[in-house]
Amino acid sequence: MKHGQGVADWRWCGRFAEWNASFTGHGSVGCDACQEILLRSTTPIFWILVLLGPLAMFTRHLWRANREGQREYGLLASRYLAEFRKKWTLGVNPNGEELLGSSDIQSLADMANSYDVVRRMRLVPFGLREISILAAVTLAPLLPLTLTAYSLDQIVDHALRMMF
Repeated sequence: MKHGQGVADWRWCGRFAEWNASFTGHGSVGCDACQEILLRSTTPIFWILVLLGPLAMFTRHLWRANREGQREYGLLASRYLAEFRKKWTLGVNPNGEELLGSSDIQSLADMANSYDVVRRMRLVPFGLREISILAAVTLAPLLPLTLTAYSLDQIVDHALRMMF
């Protein structure tokens, strides 16, 4: 490990060394390539925290906007639905309009879609997809190094054992 790297890298190195020992069946990390893999495996976690962590400061504002939006759109939707019900379900239709061809149905669907957009708003401006892309892009350069330390059969076998 190079001089000046943080304590977090040492901690993660120990965890990945344990993983390596369970992966290879050896009690310790056996080669320089393995140590390099273990050290570089922390890179995605670091970059996810560095690049996406600051966006979490918007969480409070997004939560407040979500709450206000749900309240406002909920009240608007309730009023619209009450009028729709009165007009079409209870039969109080002063103009004698026909339901078929009325724009009220489309407006009701638009109102539901608008409320759904507000309801599904996330509390952080990123999701699992962005985290996955960032991790994949960061880990991609490690693939050739990993294949020099382990055979493809070992990697697939270990991955399958972890999943099942």
